[in-house]
Amino acid sequence: MITVAMVFFAFTTLLGNCFYCDNLLIYIHKKQPEKAFMKGFRLVSALAIFLGAGMEMSLLWDLSDVLMGLWRSLTFRLF
Repeated sequence: MITVAMVFFAFTTLLGNCFYCDNLLIYIHKKQPEKAFMKGFRLVSALAIFLGAGMEMSLLWDLSDVLMGLWRSLTFRLF
């Protein structure tokens, strides 16, 4: 029962995050992005989810630390 509940929780969390990203892209572009762009974005997102599911946990944490640092350095210059 707990395993099934965890799988459903993980799946619905991923669906919710994809929904939030779709709405964020609409907000950033001030309009609905093109269907080809959204299809590509969703494909890359699905690929990242499957690649992340197969990686070692320490590698994922290190990768996320590096990417968050890069993101922070880029956004710090913008604002």
